[in-house]
Amino acid sequence: MYEYKVNILTRNKSITSINENLNYFFWNPVTKEIDSKCFEDIDSVINLAGFNVFNFWVKKNKSKMLEEQIRDTLPCDVEELEEKEDEKF
Repeated sequence: MYEYKVNILTRNKSITSINENLNYFFWNPVTKEIDSKCFEDIDSVINLAGFNVFNFWVKKNKSKMLEEQIRDTLPCDVEELEEKEDEKF
């Protein structure tokens, strides 16, 4: 059986889990603050944050959806993450 763990990014600093395979990490996409431990030992990222897709798919809403997905998915500090990655090797 495949063992998996899920890291969830949340804006709520007080959320915790009793399940050892489920971990919560603080993230504020507006200020680009993130707990970098959330990137340790991960294989993939799924971004479900951003503008609600259950809106009319008019040009304005589609632009907002795309804009928020891109903004919220970009690393907080690319150089910092690259340095941490280099330290592993």
